Order: sequence, then structure tokens, then C-alpha cells
Amino acid sequence: MNLSSGLSSLAKAGGVGLVLTAAVLAAAPSASLWYVANVVIHPLLGLCLGWTALRWVWRAGWPPGSLPGIAAGVAGGSLLSGVVVLGVAVAGRSDAVLAVHVWVSVVGAALVGLWGWRVLADRSGPGDHTSTQLSRAGLLLLAAVVVAVPSARAAWDTRWRQAHAFENPTRPPATMAEEGAGAGTALFPSSAQTSTGDLIPSDFFLTSETCAEALEERGVDAETIEALRDLLVRCDFARFAPTAAAPADMAEARRLAGELVERLEGLV
Repeated sequence: MNLSSGLSSLAKAGGVGLVLTAAVLAAAPSASLWYVANVVIHPLLGLCLGWTALRWVWRAGWPPGSLPGIAAGVAGGSLLSGVVVLGVAVAGRSDAVLAVHVWVSVVGAALVGLWGWRVLADRSGPGDHTSTQLSRAGLLLLAAVVVAVPSARAAWDTRWRQAHAFENPTRPPATMAEEGAGAGTALFPSSAQTSTGDLIPSDFFLTSETCAEALEERGVDAETIEALRDLLVRCDFARFAPTAAAPADMAEARRLAGELVERLEGLV
């Protein structure tokens, strides 16, 4: 196998990977390492294939014929919109730009697939019959994957909603024992539960003592730590007191908070 043939096979493999990673991104979004890997791999494959295609067009010229020309143009639009998506992703999120990229890419992939099918038909012969049939089968499988993406996404969304649904009781509780998940549960009468079923550790919450310990570890002076502890105590009192805090007390708390922020900025 010569270098040109090897590069061609590599480009075909990259195209298959581009389609498959796009299918994963569209059909099964999740906060998982597998999904993040596809998020990284997909644009890298797209940029590599786009650069390869641009070099090929620069050397060989624009593909002759209506179908190859249109397919190459739409594929170029897919590359351009993908670059725009990457730029927008850095600055923020734009669903409109992403939707344009998805639809242009779907059309471009379909046209490139038809172009490949026609090339296989023109090059088919008795010597490479098996290779041609395998290539056609691969194109059909990729097309089936693309067609199945909407159904797979709908099924994924349904499962996600069922797993994260909140179900209200059919009637209000008649007694305290019916509150939450029942009298024997850890957080009764609240219905709140942790994802593991365990209690939330007390040191999870940031208390004034926790803040003081953290500042001591940073070498902050005792006067500043005591001032912060006093301010947090005041805030807790204002938060949980049965009566509203006086405007003067709130203004004093804001003043103290501003002074502490300025002092801590130079120490931490």
C-alpha cells in the first residue's frame, strides 16, 4: 500500500469517526467522560479532514460534475459553520449557530455519501467486487446511524425525564407521619434526599468557624479573623431572627463587609 492509498484510507476512517461522534453528540448528551471525549474528538476530526480536503482541492482543483461540486461546497459550508461554532463556544452559547452547523453537516454528509456511492458504482469491477460491496455496506450503515439519531435522542430525553421527574402526591398529607418519605427517614419531615441516600455531613456547610480555620491556615492575623467571625454571626442573627434587622444594622454590616474584603484581598 503506497502513501497516497494510506492517506485515503485514513481520511475515510476519519470521515466515519466524524459521523459517529456527531451521532453520539446529538443522540445522547450527558455529563460523562465518554460524552466529553466525543466533544473533543469531533471538532479535531472535522478540522483535520477539512484541512486535508482543502489541500486536495488546492492541488487537484474543484471536483468536476454537479454532484461532486455541490457536495464539496456544502461540506465546505459545514467546515466553516463548525469553525464558527467553536468560536461562539469560546465566547458563549448560540443554539442558532449550532443548528445551522447541524443541518448543513447533515446535507453535506448525505451529498458526500451519494458521491461516494456513485464513485463505487463507476469503479466496480470483477476484481474488486468484495471491496465495493463492503464499502457500500459501510455507507448504508452510516446512513442508518444518521437516520436513527432523532429516534435515539427522543428515547434518551424520555428516559432522562422519567429519571429526574418530580411526582406530587395525589392528596395532601393528613398527618405529620405522611410528610416527606415517612417518619423513619433521615431528613423527615422533609422529602429532600441526597443522591447516595446518606446524610449531608455537617462540615459541608461553610460556617464562621470553618472560615476562621481556613484563614488561619493562610496566615491571616487574628484581628481580621475575629472581625470576619463577628460579621458572620451578625448575618446569621439577621437571617434567623424573628424580626427584621434595622436599616442601621444592615448598613453597618455592609460597611464591615467592604472593609473585610479590602483587607482580605491583600492577605489571601
